[in-house]
Amino acid sequence: MAQLLVQAKAQSKVRNLEQAMLLFQKVLKLEPGHPEALHGLARVELKAGRLQDALARLEELVASGHRTAFVLTDLGLMLQMFGRMDEAEQAYRDAAALGDHDGALMNLGVLQAQKGNFQEAERLFRMVLAKGHPAGDVWANLGSVLAEQGHPEDARTAFMEALRRSPGINSAVKGLQLLDAGTPPAVQSK
Repeated sequence: MAQLLVQAKAQSKVRNLEQAMLLFQKVLKLEPGHPEALHGLARVELKAGRLQDALARLEELVASGHRTAFVLTDLGLMLQMFGRMDEAEQAYRDAAALGDHDGALMNLGVLQAQKGNFQEAERLFRMVLAKGHPAGDVWANLGSVLAEQGHPEDARTAFMEALRRSPGINSAVKGLQLLDAGTPPAVQSK
């Protein structure tokens, strides 16, 4: 069974999604409810655009007591995609409370920005940055919320840092263009 999981993950990584799904399903036939296989299958279903199936698997995992930061973050993302914002927010908060998971804080920041809570979004993005998150996406999102709050020079600095860390990152390039045009840029989800 361990070999099937390794193969399923490898197929998912190279985006051979149908094969990955079949392998995860084989594991689940051998051991129904296997948490790693359920989570892996949900992630593959998400990549394949089978959103309802992915959401159902994640909800099944959480209901069975498998409440890891990664599962809860993925659940929050799915709930957010279905417009269930309050439940998504709770899933992200639960994930963040379980430990050091930048993805939960990042997604919670995006959600807060989408709700218009720009100061809270800024606080969350700064928390992720304070933990040493190296990618430019956090800086780009920080730039967007700073621009929304009327701080264009701080926003420009954040976008430039995003480009330094992740050259060519589209959200930062677009953010700078929108700043130059006098329009606040939007926060981008992962």
